[in-house]
Amino acid sequence: MRQPNWIFLITISMVLLFIYCGNSFSASYMNIHNPNYSCQEALTLFANKDFSKWQGIPSQCQTNDVFSLYKPINEESVTGKLGSEYTPTFYKACRVENYDEPVKVWFKENAIVKIEVKYPQLSAQQYQAIVKALGEPTEKLDYYFSNFLISQGNWVYAEQGISLFLNTDGTNLIKLSVYYPTSMDDYKKRIRPPFSPAREFPLRKFE
Repeated sequence: MRQPNWIFLITISMVLLFIYCGNSFSASYMNIHNPNYSCQEALTLFANKDFSKWQGIPSQCQTNDVFSLYKPINEESVTGKLGSEYTPTFYKACRVENYDEPVKVWFKENAIVKIEVKYPQLSAQQYQAIVKALGEPTEKLDYYFSNFLISQGNWVYAEQGISLFLNTDGTNLIKLSVYYPTSMDDYKKRIRPPFSPAREFPLRKFE
């Protein structure tokens, strides 16, 4: 009686598992709703710092869409970790008009996970307009700015696909992050920056 080819069976099982995981990741993009604008429109809104009608990054946004508009500084991708599960995720730093700081584009399997920028330099009017348009955040989380712990400074609007990282008195933005519309649980697992200080210094807490 012919014995089964175990190597072949194991290989097929691994391929099927890979496909399932990829589909599972992509499916998370649809777990709330899809914005009623295109990927290009979303990227243009971000580039223009216009978040008055922001609904998140559309699920169909792929790396080729983003990098055709946002030019990478280097061709090589860098690997970082995101979320409470410390998921390895690629990113590229890009130059985007209207932002002085490099814009980080995070992606996995060519799907966009999030786009973020430090010191977006919004005017007081722009900042107030964003806060007014977004309303009350889904949740306010603590976050680390370098080795400083800022209490409830990460304002998360999960279903709208945007997070604000405020300074200590809540008057300005240290960082802005946009992503696909999702749940709070998914944000914490896959998107949120790892909750840890950047360097080994005595910690200070701002409240």
